Amino acid sequence: MIASGHELAGYLMAGVLGADFHIQQMDVAPEHGRKGLGRALLRHALEQGRARGHQRAVLSTLSDVAWNAPFYASEGFREWPAQDWSAEMREVMAAETAAGFPMELRLAMQRALE
Repeated sequence: MIASGHELAGYLMAGVLGADFHIQQMDVAPEHGRKGLGRALLRHALEQGRARGHQRAVLSTLSDVAWNAPFYASEGFREWPAQDWSAEMREVMAAETAAGFPMELRLAMQRALE
Protein backbone atom coordinates (compact mmCIF):
# COMPACT_ATOMS: atom_id res chain seq x y z
CA MET A 1 0.00 0.00 0.00
CA ILE A 2 1.22 3.49 -0.83
CA ALA A 3 -0.31 6.53 0.81
CA SER A 4 0.02 10.18 -0.06
CA GLY A 5 -0.50 12.23 3.06
CA HIS A 6 -3.61 10.69 4.61
CA GLU A 7 -5.00 9.45 1.31
CA LEU A 8 -4.60 5.95 -0.09
CA ALA A 9 -2.76 6.25 -3.41
CA GLY A 10 -2.45 2.59 -4.40
CA TYR A 11 -2.23 -1.01 -3.32
CA LEU A 12 -1.10 -4.43 -4.49
CA MET A 13 -2.40 -7.78 -3.28
CA ALA A 14 -0.28 -10.87 -3.85
CA GLY A 15 -0.09 -14.42 -2.62
CA VAL A 16 1.01 -17.92 -3.49
CA LEU A 17 -0.51 -19.89 -6.37
CA GLY A 18 0.92 -23.41 -6.35
CA ALA A 19 4.67 -22.83 -6.47
CA ASP A 20 4.28 -19.37 -8.03
CA PHE A 21 4.14 -15.86 -6.62
CA HIS A 22 0.73 -14.54 -7.70
CA ILE A 23 0.00 -10.87 -8.30
CA GLN A 24 -3.71 -10.90 -7.51
CA GLN A 25 -4.68 -7.27 -7.85
CA MET A 26 -3.04 -3.87 -8.15
CA ASP A 27 -4.52 -0.41 -8.41
CA VAL A 28 -3.32 3.16 -8.23
CA ALA A 29 -5.85 5.98 -7.86
CA PRO A 30 -6.08 7.94 -11.13
CA GLU A 31 -5.07 11.20 -9.46
CA HIS A 32 -1.81 9.51 -8.43
CA GLY A 33 -1.17 7.85 -11.78
CA ARG A 34 1.90 8.36 -13.96
CA LYS A 35 4.14 8.97 -10.92
CA GLY A 36 5.78 5.54 -10.75
CA LEU A 37 3.75 4.33 -7.78
CA GLY A 38 2.41 1.22 -9.55
CA ARG A 39 5.89 0.32 -10.75
CA ALA A 40 7.25 0.77 -7.22
CA LEU A 41 4.48 -1.42 -5.77
CA LEU A 42 5.07 -4.14 -8.35
CA ARG A 43 8.85 -4.13 -7.96
CA HIS A 44 8.56 -4.30 -4.18
CA ALA A 45 6.12 -7.22 -4.41
CA LEU A 46 8.33 -9.09 -6.88
CA GLU A 47 11.29 -8.65 -4.57
CA GLN A 48 9.20 -10.14 -1.74
CA GLY A 49 8.31 -13.12 -3.94
CA ARG A 50 11.96 -13.60 -4.86
CA ALA A 51 13.03 -13.34 -1.20
CA ARG A 52 10.53 -16.07 -0.33
CA GLY A 53 12.12 -18.40 -2.86
CA HIS A 54 9.60 -18.25 -5.71
CA GLN A 55 11.04 -18.83 -9.18
CA ARG A 56 8.16 -17.29 -11.10
CA ALA A 57 5.52 -14.57 -10.78
CA VAL A 58 2.14 -14.95 -12.48
CA LEU A 59 -0.97 -12.84 -12.95
CA SER A 60 -4.10 -12.41 -15.01
CA THR A 61 -5.09 -9.07 -16.51
CA LEU A 62 -7.13 -7.41 -19.23
CA SER A 63 -5.56 -7.48 -22.68
CA ASP A 64 -7.44 -4.46 -24.03
CA VAL A 65 -6.51 -1.86 -21.39
CA ALA A 66 -3.43 0.13 -22.34
CA TRP A 67 -2.12 0.40 -18.79
CA ASN A 68 -2.51 -3.29 -17.90
CA ALA A 69 -0.76 -5.88 -20.11
CA PRO A 70 1.67 -3.34 -21.68
CA PHE A 71 2.63 -2.14 -18.20
CA TYR A 72 3.33 -5.67 -16.99
CA ALA A 73 5.24 -6.42 -20.21
CA SER A 74 7.47 -3.42 -19.49
CA GLU A 75 8.35 -5.16 -16.21
CA GLY A 76 9.32 -8.43 -17.87
CA PHE A 77 6.00 -10.29 -17.89
CA ARG A 78 5.16 -12.25 -21.04
CA GLU A 79 1.93 -13.79 -22.21
CA TRP A 80 1.39 -17.25 -20.76
CA PRO A 81 -0.41 -19.41 -23.36
CA ALA A 82 -3.46 -21.24 -22.03
CA GLN A 83 -2.10 -24.65 -23.01
CA ASP A 84 0.86 -24.05 -20.65
CA TRP A 85 -1.08 -22.83 -17.59
CA SER A 86 -0.57 -24.58 -14.28
CA ALA A 87 -3.56 -26.32 -12.73
CA GLU A 88 -3.77 -23.46 -10.26
CA MET A 89 -3.92 -20.80 -13.00
CA ARG A 90 -6.66 -22.82 -14.69
CA GLU A 91 -8.60 -22.60 -11.40
CA VAL A 92 -8.05 -18.82 -11.25
CA MET A 93 -9.31 -18.39 -14.79
CA ALA A 94 -12.31 -20.64 -14.11
CA ALA A 95 -13.16 -18.52 -11.06
CA GLU A 96 -12.85 -15.34 -13.15
CA THR A 97 -15.18 -16.88 -15.74
CA ALA A 98 -17.70 -17.73 -13.00
CA ALA A 99 -17.44 -14.15 -11.69
CA GLY A 100 -18.42 -12.82 -15.10
CA PHE A 101 -15.12 -11.45 -16.34
CA PRO A 102 -15.00 -11.07 -20.15
CA MET A 103 -12.65 -14.01 -20.72
CA GLU A 104 -12.04 -13.13 -24.36
CA LEU A 105 -10.20 -10.10 -22.93
CA ARG A 106 -8.37 -11.91 -20.10
CA LEU A 107 -4.71 -12.70 -20.41
CA ALA A 108 -2.41 -14.73 -18.14
CA MET A 109 1.16 -13.49 -17.86
CA GLN A 110 4.32 -14.82 -16.22
CA ARG A 111 7.91 -13.81 -15.57
CA ALA A 112 10.92 -15.36 -13.96
CA LEU A 113 12.04 -14.11 -10.56
CA GLU A 114 15.82 -14.14 -10.78
